[in-house]
This record gives sequence, structure tokens and C-alpha cells, in this order.
Amino acid sequence: MYTLKDVAREFGLKINTLRYWLKRNNDDFENNCYNFNLKDLTQRIVIHKRICSSKKITRGYEQIMILDLEEFKEEFNKYISHIENLKKRKRFGNLYWTDAAIECYWSKMNCEKCFNRDICSSVANIRGEPPMKNVVKRLLSCLGEPQIRNSYS
Repeated sequence: MYTLKDVAREFGLKINTLRYWLKRNNDDFENNCYNFNLKDLTQRIVIHKRICSSKKITRGYEQIMILDLEEFKEEFNKYISHIENLKKRKRFGNLYWTDAAIECYWSKMNCEKCFNRDICSSVANIRGEPPMKNVVKRLLSCLGEPQIRNSYS
């Protein structure tokens, strides 16, 4: 079993920073924003310590212990990745890969191969270049290539 202090040292964090992430993860789990609660990998243990040796007075302290360090590391890293993805999405606002943008990308922005050609060509006649090409170019520069190839490409 590992204390929060040991785990924080393992991650190179301060103990209060680790406590913050545990609380935030718990809040996200309770609000259905994340699907795993890191508290499930912890256990609260009461430790009795003597506070006055002459009177033999002891006091109980509650300490959070991590049962399986490797599993906790894996789940903690997944949660941090989730948070980073949320930050990235927020930074780019509404800019994300849609099905139409992915289709345009996989057809190498060639309107003859794309199923949206009628829509793009009608707008392109008015404005010049098809708008989907501009969006795909911007997506490539900001987000990189799409992660998943659509099944209908």
C-alpha cells in the first residue's frame, strides 16, 4: 500500500496537487463527465498516533492509501489525457473533424470523389474555392490528420 505522499512523489507532484486531481476526478465522475472514479482505487485507513506520551492519549488520523500503484498510475494518466483533450478542444472552439471533413480529406480534397460535391460546387460558384477545402486545410494545420478513417471512404 502507498500513501498519497508516495504517489505524489512518484508523479513528481505536490501532495495538494494530487489531492486536487483526485477531487476533480471524483466531481467529474459524479457529474457523468468521466467514466472512472480514481477513489475506487483508494482506501481510507484510520491510524492511531500518540499525541501526549505522559497521559498516553492517542488520536485517530484518517489516511488515504493506494492499493495498486500500477493500476492507479494507468488510470490517473488516462484521466490527465482526458483533461488535456478537453483543453485542446476548448482552445480550438468549434474546430473538429466532422464526417464531411473526413470524407473530403480522404478524397484528397478532390471534389469529383466527394459525396458533398453538389453542395460545395454551388457555394464555390458564388465564393470561389469550395468551403470544405478551406476547412480541411485549417483542420490539418491546427489538429493534424483525423484519427479514425470513416467506413464509407
